[in-house]
Amino acid sequence: MSSLSNLALLLQDRGNLSEAQRIFERILEIDRKLLGDEDVNVALDLNNLGRLLEARGEDGAAEPRLREAVAILRRENHATLPLVLGNLGELLTKRGDLLEAERVFEEAVPLGLREFGESSQDVAKVRAKYGVCLLKQGKYGEAEPNLVAAFSVLRASLGDRNDRTVETARCLIELYRAWGKERQAAAYLTSASMAVDTTSSGGSGRPTGYR
Repeated sequence: MSSLSNLALLLQDRGNLSEAQRIFERILEIDRKLLGDEDVNVALDLNNLGRLLEARGEDGAAEPRLREAVAILRRENHATLPLVLGNLGELLTKRGDLLEAERVFEEAVPLGLREFGESSQDVAKVRAKYGVCLLKQGKYGEAEPNLVAAFSVLRASLGDRNDRTVETARCLIELYRAWGKERQAAAYLTSASMAVDTTSSGGSGRPTGYR
């Protein structure tokens, strides 16, 4: 199914969300029949479908898919659990469920650091999402180390022009300005103004679908 999943991800990246959704739903249906509802591959399918639905603005439909994926991965004690938790936390943050999102990230970040290490760009993406959640709550002192660490890893691994690096720099500027620390904000202005490079947002080593 990996080739079909890769095709669906490619279609999603190209903006063909309807066709990508059709493929993801078909993959999920097949894997449930062949592997059963508790298989890790089914969790991956659910994560992919949930992220696709979120991209289509169907947050209410995306959330139960991500929750089911998390439940499967937690039962299996699977290495990718912190990454999917990060996706769920991001969705909850967007929906305004900040306290639950924070609890999700409090589980995801330590797990990710233990499983993949501080230099992992996947963990950096989770920490950036966590930082946004904390920033929205005005918890600047807690948001800062997560965003700073995320920016450092993403800049080193993806470069200054990558969209994730730029977005994290912009979050840091927002953080420091809200905190009244203009000098620290100014340190990230150059990175935040870099042209976005959309061709390398994934980076090497990213587990398929765990965006």
